[in-house]
Order: sequence, then structure tokens, then C-alpha cells
Amino acid sequence: MGKISILDKRMIFRRRDEVTVLEPYGRNCIRCRSTRNARVLEESWTLLPPATEDNCVIEGDESFVTMTNGDISVTLEAGSPWYGGILTYYRKGQQILHTKYEGDYVNKYVHVEGDHYQVKVIFDANRGEHFYGLGQETEDAFDRKGSTCNLVHYNTKSTLPYLYSSLGYGFFWNNPSPGRCETTRNHTMWCADSAYQADYLVFVGEKPADVMKTYCDLTGYAPKFPGWASGFWQCKLRYESQEELLEVAREYRQRGIPISAIVIDYFHWTEQGEWKFDPKYWPDPEGMCRELEEMGIKPIVSIWPTINPKSENFHAMSEGNMLVRTENGQYGTFDFYGQQTFIDTMNPDTRAFVWDRVKENYYDKGIRNFWLDEAEP
Repeated sequence: MGKISILDKRMIFRRRDEVTVLEPYGRNCIRCRSTRNARVLEESWTLLPPATEDNCVIEGDESFVTMTNGDISVTLEAGSPWYGGILTYYRKGQQILHTKYEGDYVNKYVHVEGDHYQVKVIFDANRGEHFYGLGQETEDAFDRKGSTCNLVHYNTKSTLPYLYSSLGYGFFWNNPSPGRCETTRNHTMWCADSAYQADYLVFVGEKPADVMKTYCDLTGYAPKFPGWASGFWQCKLRYESQEELLEVAREYRQRGIPISAIVIDYFHWTEQGEWKFDPKYWPDPEGMCRELEEMGIKPIVSIWPTINPKSENFHAMSEGNMLVRTENGQYGTFDFYGQQTFIDTMNPDTRAFVWDRVKENYYDKGIRNFWLDEAEP
């Protein structure tokens, strides 16, 4: 049987094969982490520090504890040897989430490798509940209840592991692993395919806007667009030369059609991973940018996170460990107009290296706006 302890503002549940830690994370918000490893990982990923002071009160003993933080509360029940670590969340005293037992521990772990597991967190389904969120999906399910969603990015799909519930709470799955979310009739489940631990936050508010504000406090606010960016953008697949692009821009000007930006899409470069204009087709970037700016048009350049072994930068980036590798240390190559692999944008050296090329070849020539394209991987 597991045992509960209280350490400062943390509730900790330990048993032979699991550690669970709950703590306040700003007002009206509770963070939960669980792992089959010996201790939870103090890793926030992209989670920001709490934006508000909590109002946390913890009461209980080693078998049952309640944490209250503003309008949200959670109970932790030690339970029995085979069914323990039971969590129930409340919004102003009304139950909103209850962990579900499905023939194993409340959380399910399947070993993948090393200290990583496939991790599942499962809750009972609430009758009449509706869910909204999960990002950009190419389907007509505005209400996510009764659906499943793969937590991955690909072309036309941008996942956000966040749901807003009609019961007045938000749920944020703080895990970078690919996975799955199920909001079916019999349960709500979040799954990470390979992770050290489960990590999620539950938060409540008076209105949906209050819940969304907490989500933004946790993950950050999008910067305000400059005025020109709210205008008309002209883009096609693709402008193949400087002259073609300028002909289109001049025609808009001649016809008196307002245009704020024009996009220079992929393969304007020499090789993938060189981040510069091909002088054969784009002989005078500085002159092009000056003419566009005089017409009130902002040029935008597409930047891809791929590199070809023929790129002049490939050797330096390979030797500098700036490229993504597979589990066995090999580059994950694929063919798209030549062999490609991905740069490792998680490496600060990679970011500095690429920015040096971008600044020299684009920014210093008049390009001030960039489309970080091909984000699907």
C-alpha cells in the first residue's frame, strides 16, 4: 500500500512502483507529476513559472489528503495496494475529474527503454461534458467529446495538448512526447508514447476567458502583430525568380490593389541548408527589397529546417553535432529533391549557427520577416 506525505506545499504519494507529486502552480491551478522512476523530474519544458501567487492549504494524513488552491481542490487517497493514488479534482466543490481504475494502477506504464515509459493517465468520463481545443485539426469536430486525437504535428495539423471543459476547467498535458488524447464516452485518457513521467496541470476560472488566461500565463502570449501584418499577404507555390516576384508586385501597385506582404517560398536557395538566395534567379536581393519597401510591401522569406549533404554548411553542422539523429546515432534522412536531414533546433549552437547565415544572407540584404516553414516534424 502506498503512503502520502506532505512537504511544504507538495503532496507526495509513494509506493513500490510509482511516485506522484501534486503542488499549486499559481492561483486556481494544480500541477501533477507521476513517474515509475525513483523521483519526479524537475523539468518544465516550455512551461513558464507561475504568474500569480497561490493560496494553497493542505490538510490530511498519510492515507487521505486534500489540497485547496483558490477555487480548485484535489483529494489524494492512498487506497489499497492494487488501487491507490486516487485523485479527485473539484471546482468550487463540484467534482470535475476522477482518476479511473482500468485493471492496473490508476496511471499505466509500459517500459520503452532506459527510464522512459509509455505513460497513460485515465479519468472517468463526466456525463454531459463537452471539450474544446487540441489545436488545428482537419475535421469538423468542434466539440472534441467522443473523439480521439493523435498528439503529433504533420502537414495541416498543429497539435496543442490542451482542452477546455464545459465544466469550467482547463487541462494542459505538459509533455513533448508524441501521444494520444481520447475523450470517449467511457473515459478521458492522455497518453505519452515515450516519457520519463506524466505531467499535467488542471486549472479553473469563473469564465472561459479566465481559464484561457491561465493557459496563456502557463505557455506564453503571442506577440502583437505589427500593423502591416494584418493586411493582405500575397503568396503562391512558388515565385521562381526575382523578376517574376517583382512583376506581380508592380501589377498590384499599378491596379491600385493594397498589398502588405509578398512571400518568397521554398527553393529560392542554392541547396537546402544554405539559407541564401540562388544568384542565378535572385541576382539583386538588396535592390528587390528596396523596390518592394518603396511600394509599401514587406518581403517574407521561407526558412526550412532541412539540410542536404551537398550544402556548404553540412560538414560544419555535422561535426558540431547540430543535426537530428535517430536512437542509434544515425541521421534520419529522407528524399525531397535530394537527400535531406533535419537540423537540431534544440541545440543553442545550431540556432546561433543558422542565425549567422540568415543574418548575412537575408537580414543584411533587407529581409526582415521570416516564415519558419515545414514545422510538421
